[in-house]
Amino acid sequence: MAKASAQIYQIKVTLDLSRPPIWRRIQVPGNITLRKLHDVLQIVMGWTDSHLHQFTIEGKRYGDAQNDEWGELRLQPEQRYRLSQVVPSAGARFQYEYDFGDSWEHTLRVEKFLPPEPRAQYPQCLAGKRACPPEDVGGVWGYQAFLEALADPDDARHDEYMEWIGGEFDAEAFDLGEVNTQLRHAKGGSGRSAEAANAWAVEEHAAAEAPIALTAGLPALSSDERAVAENLPLRRDMLALLTYLRDNPVTGTQSTGNLPLKAVREICARLVVPPPLEDRIGDHIFRVRSEAEVRPLFFLHALATAAGWVAGGPARRWRLTPPGEQLLGAAAPQQVWLVFATWWTQLDWALTLGFVP
Repeated sequence: MAKASAQIYQIKVTLDLSRPPIWRRIQVPGNITLRKLHDVLQIVMGWTDSHLHQFTIEGKRYGDAQNDEWGELRLQPEQRYRLSQVVPSAGARFQYEYDFGDSWEHTLRVEKFLPPEPRAQYPQCLAGKRACPPEDVGGVWGYQAFLEALADPDDARHDEYMEWIGGEFDAEAFDLGEVNTQLRHAKGGSGRSAEAANAWAVEEHAAAEAPIALTAGLPALSSDERAVAENLPLRRDMLALLTYLRDNPVTGTQSTGNLPLKAVREICARLVVPPPLEDRIGDHIFRVRSEAEVRPLFFLHALATAAGWVAGGPARRWRLTPPGEQLLGAAAPQQVWLVFATWWTQLDWALTLGFVP
C-alpha cells in the first residue's frame, strides 16, 4: 500500500452536538498541511475565518502559534505539520475547534484512504447536510435558541433575530456545487486563511482610491490652537502606531492579518490611555488573544489601512506607505485634519467590509 502522504484521505466532518447533525464529507491529499486543512474546513462548513481555531490530535494542539504568544494553549505551528504525519491511519478521529468563545467543536473521522483519481481535483467535498450556523450566535445552544425563535413569530426574540440575520435563514440549505467552486478558487491562491474576509482585505480597495492629500490651505492657528492639535489623543495614538510600524518588522498573523500579540502589547503601551490587555475574574486571568479584541488599537489600524498609510495583511509585513511617511512629517494641525477627514469620509464603508466585528 502507498504511503499515507500519497493517499487521499476521505474524512467525515461533524459539528458536535448539532441536532439534527450538520456534517460534510471531504477528500483531501494526505500531504496537506494542517494550515491548509483549516482553510478547507472553513470553506466546506461555511465559517468566515473570523476567530481563532485549533486542532487537537492525540492530546497535542495545533494552530496559529502567533496567536498563542503567552504559550497558554501550547500550540504547535500548524503550517509545519502534514495530515499524514499526525493522522497516519484510517479510522482515526481528531478534533477541530473554531471560535474559542462560541466553541464550535468538530469531530473529524478518517473513513478510508483512497488512491488519487487521475482527473479529480483535491480537496473536494462529496456531500453534506444542513447550513452552517451564523457566526457569533452563541455556540450550539445559542443556535438552537436562534432557530426556535425564528420558527415562532410570537417569540420575543423573533423580530430581533430576523433583523440580525438579514430577513431569512434556511437551516437545511447546503450548496455542494458552490462549496466545490470555492475550494477550486482557494486552491489557485494561498488559501482561505490568507484571503478570508477580514479587516485588512480592504487594502486592495483602498489602493484603488487616491488617499486624501495633505493640504496647505488650513487657516492660521494660534499657539494655543496648535497646542490643542499637538496634544489631541487621537493624533498622538495614530502617530504611535505609524511610528512603531515604521521602526519595527511586524508580520500579520497567518489567519487574519492582525498584528501579532507582541506588537499589540508594545503599541498599546505607547497610547495616551493604554487599553487593558487582561481581565481578572476571581482567581482567573483572561488575556487578550487577538488585536480585534483591543478596540482602540483595532480602530487605529483600521483607519490607517483605510487611509492607505499602512499596507500589509495575512502572513505579510505591515509597512508604512509613502502617504504614511508624509503624514508623519506633517505639522500637527495638518495631521489632525487628515485623520478626521479620512475618518469621516472613508471609515463608514470600511466598517461595512468588516473592520469592527
